[in-house]
Amino acid sequence: MQYLINEEQWDGEEGHEATVGATVQTDDWWRAQFEYYYRVAYAAISTSPYHTVFLKTGTGDVVMKQQYNPERLQGGGST
Repeated sequence: MQYLINEEQWDGEEGHEATVGATVQTDDWWRAQFEYYYRVAYAAISTSPYHTVFLKTGTGDVVMKQQYNPERLQGGGST
């Protein structure tokens, strides 16, 4: 099975476009998990107000998703 790992960042300003990071493709489940959690760790400490990481199958089904919002920048949690 093919896995896709990608991320999106947005500064929260209306009219500004989101930034989409380079997608990693692999058919190795363990590598897919590594890439996903590696990006989630980065997203958790990034200064981008909205930061989302996805692990999807090649057909587009979302296997895992972690979404961070601006609250974490003030020491809050994530959604």
